Amino acid sequence: MSDTQVTGNCCFVGFSTHDRLKAEQIQAASERGFIDVIMLAFSPFLPKDDPINRALDAAHEKNIGLVSMKQMAGHTKVKENVPALLERGLTTHQGLLTAIWSDPRISATCVTMTNTDQVNQNTDAARKFTPLKEADIHALRDAVLAAGPMMCADCDGRCGRAAGTNARLGDLARFLTYHEHHGSRQQAREGYAELTEEERNWRDADLVAAREACPSKLDFAQLLPEVDRLLG
Repeated sequence: MSDTQVTGNCCFVGFSTHDRLKAEQIQAASERGFIDVIMLAFSPFLPKDDPINRALDAAHEKNIGLVSMKQMAGHTKVKENVPALLERGLTTHQGLLTAIWSDPRISATCVTMTNTDQVNQNTDAARKFTPLKEADIHALRDAVLAAGPMMCADCDGRCGRAAGTNARLGDLARFLTYHEHHGSRQQAREGYAELTEEERNWRDADLVAAREACPSKLDFAQLLPEVDRLLG
């Protein structure tokens, strides 16, 4: 079968990513001209000049549909009240969705729902939707980060580079999230087992520097021993 025949049978082409190279992947997709949709791990909190944000700008300009995923992964209950959410009668979960929907580049969100309460909460947030102001998104970001998330949706490996390690710090935290928050224990163990010993060995890493570099300010010093205990 020729290349012409293959492409002639494709209506839409896309991919999903939470890879460390997702900024480069999304940028390349915007330049190649044949990608229709990209699903990516995403949060609404990155600075505008971040490489991931610049790549999303390029993709949006080329009319590539952008679908958010992993936006709720690893978030614990936020203790701080966010006035903008209280005024709207929204939970933190609903506020995160509203913040993402406030980004005109995002076409849709992919959210796991395991019971009818979650379905009702999400549909309620959609019915109430009006865009959040930038100041309100910043307040939500501060509350979410203060609660100590377990996974960074915006991980691109900058934590490991800052820490001076080849350990996949973001992936290790992601697998811990699968194990503890999602209940996907087999998937977590399989993902961990697929890493090399070097990619699992964080012992000599500067975890303070890693936390400072991480967009979600993950507390790697607390999380990584749990990875070893539960997945090792």
